[in-house]
Amino acid sequence: MKISSKLSTLTGILLALSVLITSTITLVIMYRELSQQAVQMQESRMKTFWELAGQKGKEFSLTDGKLMIGDYPVNDNFELPDKVKEICGGTATIFMGNTRVSTNVMKPDGSRAVGTKLQGAAFDAVIAQGNKYRGEAKILGVPYYTAYDPIKNAQGETIGVLYVGVKKSDYFTSFYRLVWIVAIVALICVAIAVALSAWSVRSQLRGLGDVAHVMEDVAQGNLTVRLDAGSGTNEVERVAVSVNTMLNDMGRALR
Repeated sequence: MKISSKLSTLTGILLALSVLITSTITLVIMYRELSQQAVQMQESRMKTFWELAGQKGKEFSLTDGKLMIGDYPVNDNFELPDKVKEICGGTATIFMGNTRVSTNVMKPDGSRAVGTKLQGAAFDAVIAQGNKYRGEAKILGVPYYTAYDPIKNAQGETIGVLYVGVKKSDYFTSFYRLVWIVAIVALICVAIAVALSAWSVRSQLRGLGDVAHVMEDVAQGNLTVRLDAGSGTNEVERVAVSVNTMLNDMGRALR
């Protein structure tokens, strides 16, 4: 490879690595920040859910195998989850025990996921221990950012769960679009920078090839060749001046 080609290739590699490292670090930091925001956003959704539930009654209870808020029946009544979605977006569910009895979470067939069970870390924290749960959880096998609060009766017993959440893939749709935009823009910028660098390097070193050709001619006994030294302002042009001076001296010595 010519020196200019080597320098251009090295420049391209260094530029690509710099852009890759910078973009990756930036996107990773942004991803983490968005993840934290997603979890925090569930707090406001949960607060809204509790306020809507509080408008229906003062206490939760189990009556004749059904979950009640005062005298408001929850089972197969989708008013509250749908209202939460209307106000805040995302999904919402009311569990009786660990069973969904009111939800806007949909199954793949388009029906509501009534009757499905709460599982995993959220079940352990809320049903088994009576604590809140915040974080990622899978719902019907799909990752969500979630918040779960225990529903307690007048005796302080956990009889159900309030849930709010947002599908992880939906929340990061804009982020993934940004990743593609950054990748495309980075590739274009690297390509332009490499092209400009290659042009600049070759322009600066173009005279070096001429020097090589002249020295080959001199080695074959041709002392009449001369180089275009330009203004002699850079290293290559100064080499050309020196070569021309040497050839002139050699020519005079031979005469």
